[in-house]
Amino acid sequence: MKSKLIKSFISYTTITLTTSSLLLNIAAAADHQVKLPKVINGVIINESTLVPLRDIFENLGATIEWDDLTKKITATKDAKTIVLTVGDIKAYVNDQLNTLPVAPQIINEKTMIPARFVSESLEAKVEWDSANHVVNINDSIQVVFGPDAQTINKLLSDANQFYINILKEDFAKYRIDYKKADKQTIAKAYEARKKEFSKYLSDNFINGKFSEYYSNSLNESHPTKLPVADLIETRLKVNQVSENSLLVEGISLPDMLSDGASFEIKLIKKDANWLIEGVTYKTKVDDLKITESEATKFLEARYASDSKITFLQKVTIKNDPYLNGEYYKYQLVHIASTYTQYIYFNTKNGTENVVQMDSTLE
Repeated sequence: MKSKLIKSFISYTTITLTTSSLLLNIAAAADHQVKLPKVINGVIINESTLVPLRDIFENLGATIEWDDLTKKITATKDAKTIVLTVGDIKAYVNDQLNTLPVAPQIINEKTMIPARFVSESLEAKVEWDSANHVVNINDSIQVVFGPDAQTINKLLSDANQFYINILKEDFAKYRIDYKKADKQTIAKAYEARKKEFSKYLSDNFINGKFSEYYSNSLNESHPTKLPVADLIETRLKVNQVSENSLLVEGISLPDMLSDGASFEIKLIKKDANWLIEGVTYKTKVDDLKITESEATKFLEARYASDSKITFLQKVTIKNDPYLNGEYYKYQLVHIASTYTQYIYFNTKNGTENVVQMDSTLE
């Protein structure tokens, strides 16, 4: 009996000690668990890496004050006071002047500053990981970078032109009988193009919704284009969902195939390339309220390769069979021939009217 009690005691003690050791090991593992860094979105503009000031500074323990009137930001941490102003390359750390490589700027409603200044002002460890295209800050913050609005605009415009060229070729090649709704021929044509589409589109998009775009585009009564040809670049809003996923919001100008509309485009990263994952029209937009700078930038991108475009004035036109409303008037000079035309760009819907001589309508 005594022997059994001793064995039971030893077994109980062993189990208790083993259980205690296991719990201690689990607790120790929890204490030493690797914490994943906080992921924050940055941008790269003109080869400068910009990071969101408030997100970075507050995560590093600084307090932020914003003056909406002067666009001045004051950050304080311990004995340091840092002062920056949007649009000004001068920054001050405890009244000592620092000259920034790029002025702070507001992008997607966030004040963005050069990543290097974070290191200089808060003595944080900032490292650029070129292999993964990220900035690591104090091993606790990871800034990921997607393409900027200009790069995205080019990607989407190139994709649309590529798509239009394919449609032109397939119109001529297959000669679809629209009255018979020749679905079999369209399906065969689409299957033959899948590999080419993968240059700009994701596999999910190609094998899903995009087939409807293609089918409707080959149907004379339902022409459809990607809503990415005539974009207002300054209206593009880029939201980085993750390191390999972007959601782009924007405005597409009207043309013969579609009305002006707001849209969302999802982009995903595959290898080193960004691909279109999906396109969603949100709402029709009747009045885009286009600014002069937006119109000028849009027209320069369209005509700059072989012409010189000059803004002349804003005009209001009434009682004309072709033009009615407010327009931005531009002079368009074709460089090779010095031939001059005039463009009236509608401020409301972005339509262009090109005339051969100076108009006295206004």
